[in-house]
Amino acid sequence: MSQNVKPFKYEKLTKKFLMQLPEGVYLVSNVYEEKGKPAFEENVSPLPERNKQWKRIVEALVNHRLCNVFETKKDYVSWSKTIYY
Repeated sequence: MSQNVKPFKYEKLTKKFLMQLPEGVYLVSNVYEEKGKPAFEENVSPLPERNKQWKRIVEALVNHRLCNVFETKKDYVSWSKTIYY
């Protein structure tokens, strides 16, 4: 894995944005509960399950906040190490 991994998207997390993301990519909020622990992080659900996922996003209070999207969780972990360590 490259050490130069970066999010492939960095945008405001809206329901419209969530619905347009490809299934399976790794979504990470830019809001952190503590150093290195995002308030929300999940693989994007299949379309029929996205309304439930949106509810979890709202409950985590990260809707309409910036988020990062990665191809995989491994990419996120690799990227986060460059920021936090």
